Amino acid sequence: GFGGTNAHVVLEEAPAPAQDAAAPEERAWSILPLSARHPDALPELAAGIRGELAGENGPAVALPDLGHTLAHRRQHLPHRLSVVHSSRASLDEALAAVQRGEAHPRVVQDRARDAESRRLVWVF
Repeated sequence: GFGGTNAHVVLEEAPAPAQDAAAPEERAWSILPLSARHPDALPELAAGIRGELAGENGPAVALPDLGHTLAHRRQHLPHRLSVVHSSRASLDEALAAVQRGEAHPRVVQDRARDAESRRLVWVF
């Protein structure tokens, strides 16, 4: 404190975070965004995400957490791919197709446009 005295008291351990049982893995359609510097890296990224979904490196990751992290916490690189999914199984199926280099109806892949090629659009 201001007079040179600091103190604190721990009354009890913080409660463990409650597991949200109301958030099932099967849910409405969601989009999982992936991006890489080079298009050849996208299948490798898909393989890594499949490993995380299977729990190869520890507990299996929750789909909402994975989607949020990829959408908001990763840098958006030029080569992009989006997977539309409604369950862990449908996501794994689409990522397996990406990993094999095959087309899939719920996978959209493209390259981000350069700043010079963008045009201003007014929408009312």
